[in-house]
Amino acid sequence: MATTDEERALLSWVRRQGVGTHIEADYAKGFSGTKMDTVLEKGFADLMLGTDGSRGASALDLFPRQACSCTMTAEGEHGCDCTGKWLRTLNSQGNCYVYVHTISHEIRGSRPPGFVDHEELDAARARRNEAALGGRWHAFPSCHVQKWNDAVMQIWSEDGKVPLLIVDDPETYIELLVKFSTRGGAELVNTRPFVLPVSRTGIKFDDAFAHMAGCMTAAIQQGRPIVLDCQDNSPNWLDKLCNAPKFRSKFPEQVFNPRAQAWQRQYAAVTAPGFAVVLLTTAGPNDYENELHSKIPWHNVKPLRVRRYIPAEYIFLADLTVKLEVAKEQRQVPLLLDTTCEHSVDTFLAYQRTQQVDMPQLCSSARTLEEVQEVLRSKLVSCLKAGDMLLIRLKDSVMDIMQYWTSASLPADIFTYGKVTMKESLERMYKDEEKEHGVCVVRDGFCIVITSWRPVTSFATDMKDYVPLHELKVFAVEIDG
Repeated sequence: MATTDEERALLSWVRRQGVGTHIEADYAKGFSGTKMDTVLEKGFADLMLGTDGSRGASALDLFPRQACSCTMTAEGEHGCDCTGKWLRTLNSQGNCYVYVHTISHEIRGSRPPGFVDHEELDAARARRNEAALGGRWHAFPSCHVQKWNDAVMQIWSEDGKVPLLIVDDPETYIELLVKFSTRGGAELVNTRPFVLPVSRTGIKFDDAFAHMAGCMTAAIQQGRPIVLDCQDNSPNWLDKLCNAPKFRSKFPEQVFNPRAQAWQRQYAAVTAPGFAVVLLTTAGPNDYENELHSKIPWHNVKPLRVRRYIPAEYIFLADLTVKLEVAKEQRQVPLLLDTTCEHSVDTFLAYQRTQQVDMPQLCSSARTLEEVQEVLRSKLVSCLKAGDMLLIRLKDSVMDIMQYWTSASLPADIFTYGKVTMKESLERMYKDEEKEHGVCVVRDGFCIVITSWRPVTSFATDMKDYVPLHELKVFAVEIDG
């Protein structure tokens, strides 16, 4: 992959000339003939055109063969200390690859040991990310099961859509039902009686509707979501309820429109904050739209997959700055899994506007819990005031860092994006002498980044009980090439 003008010119020269190789076997593979064949052909062309070959000579002089200063191996290959690299392009006939070194200008027809195929790397990384981020779901909007309520309210209140929660994993479905049933969770409505005959469910259609109306009243009055559990077979909400003369007055089509609120008055005089209508389906990735598209006002629906696993996106170190901005846009604190041999992520971040906290070192010292908390609080306030990055380094440790973020002045919701900069949080953290003219100042540039050396394959299992992974955006960082 050519990245500079000089490299692009070198590749263009190789494609145009078809000469300059120094290994006869490689020359034959790369240019479909021997070096002598090409010399004779060019000589014949000069004779017929009346030229002396000077144009070819000047072209050859453009990138002359030269020695590389690196340590060569016994096989004559460039050593690991080589500052150059191999580039690949098609030969002049366009029927096979040739390789050229950026320093020695050596040309080969067979793939050199040191060649890095960036296209193959990008394709492999894309496949690995697709698997790590949920297979066919890798580009689908999703949230962790712990964050279902926040995601629902954002879709209902901010996006003005009805959340359609898609749960394709049985364990996630069970966990989600448990969360709905807990106090303050949600009003859950099983919609099977609207689909199956009474002989199967033991519940009449009218009785099921009366139960749903009671749940609707409770949800509106108490400010809780009402979850319509369609499982893998949704009722036809439009035909059987919204447009049915018997039910449409209590369950109009406007139920699926967050902007329409007049219908709610028949259930309660005032709608408490926190109310939302939610659809839940266990239909798979190929079925959910076919299952529901014609049964609800589809234009008012926003699908969201609910998952239990914590995905880690593979990125190159060169892309780290861009990906940190992505995490910021998605309102998540980044957790960087450093897969590099020399822990290059910590080194790279150390050269940014960063203040570091080495958690294993800090917590292994002879400090009390209160002293550790004061160090963390002071460092956090310093970063807030200076607009610096607070870099929390976990290294290879598996430690319960949440035990240190429990005091009133150091709340655990620091790992929830945006909470730490809220006024009430700042007032608890700042001491009077740390304020500027009595104000808790937060300057642009402040952010929190966590790094760990734990393996990508086991980080979720290792850290799930000690770090709020569901609040974080996880990146697995590796060296490009």
